[in-house]
Amino acid sequence: MLEVHFEDGASAEDERLCLAYWALTEPGAWSHKVADIGSASMVTRTVKALSHARLLTLLCPQCSDPLTVRTRSELATMRPWSMGEFPLEARAANVPCEQCHAAAAQARQRAERLTAEERRQEAERAEAERRAADQAKVDNAGQWLADHRSRAEPAELPEQAADALALLTMIEIMARAWQPLRVASPLRWCCA
Repeated sequence: MLEVHFEDGASAEDERLCLAYWALTEPGAWSHKVADIGSASMVTRTVKALSHARLLTLLCPQCSDPLTVRTRSELATMRPWSMGEFPLEARAANVPCEQCHAAAAQARQRAERLTAEERRQEAERAEAERRAADQAKVDNAGQWLADHRSRAEPAELPEQAADALALLTMIEIMARAWQPLRVASPLRWCCA
């Protein structure tokens, strides 16, 4: 069963055209071919702009309102009836109405925006933690160097060897903070 509604501003002639377009001779059979009413493109354009049909026996599964269609083609995609079978009692459709579909799309977009915002915040937090950890390594290396600068070196090491060991130790500490740099050690060079 169809219930035809008209948009504001539809003339009496437009309403007659729309009623002829939506008229049924029996459940599931159109009274007129579109070509019998007028130019197919003009009729479809007029009907789509100035009217819509509510399917009283096909209800939205979410809000239980009758589904709305603007053209016969749109109605055919919903397959509300088949040959010899026309529902006389209301039943749930396989698809939601326009309003529920739009609300679901908005909810998905809102969730995607929130998810994107959460990912951005998580990336910023991880970057801040990484920078803080790097800074802590640098601070620790600087503190170690400051602590060991004033210590007396073993007497058996020449001054140049002590300086070289301090420099190699400092390079190794700094390299660990910024992997994958090459790491120097007193015994060999190796890849980090």
